[in-house]
Amino acid sequence: MTEKAEFMRLPATVNLEYKYSTGRYLGRFYKELRDNKRLVANKCGKCGRVLFPPRIACPDCMVRASDEWVEVGPQATLIFFYELQIPGLAERHAANYLGVLALDGTEAELSCFEHRLMVDDPGKLREGMRMEPVFNEEGRTGRIRDDILGFKPIEG
Repeated sequence: MTEKAEFMRLPATVNLEYKYSTGRYLGRFYKELRDNKRLVANKCGKCGRVLFPPRIACPDCMVRASDEWVEVGPQATLIFFYELQIPGLAERHAANYLGVLALDGTEAELSCFEHRLMVDDPGKLREGMRMEPVFNEEGRTGRIRDDILGFKPIEG
């Protein structure tokens, strides 16, 4: 009789450094962010919908996106927000509030994204308030979470 092998599961964290191609659409988005502090989107070739982040095809029409590019934002509307309550987070990061934002020039239901909120008084945060990005001025990489430090309320 053959004895059935017992498998063990060992928890491990593996960090792998790798490179990947960003492709035609995201490549341009990342370069514009890194080199010019600009947020760009492309448009659907059929319905004209602004696609942010840039996509190869429109999710509504299912047709290839056009080569027409537009600048969006950088200002945004705060759709909703929440506080991260992770032990030790406050000691490591000043911003422990995240918000879902819709950039000017995009459609909220298709183009919202999440980012850190930079606020002195979280009690003043309100859904629908206007926000603006705080750009990293040194060592930009093209990654939105690195190149934009967070969003802060627009004064006024």
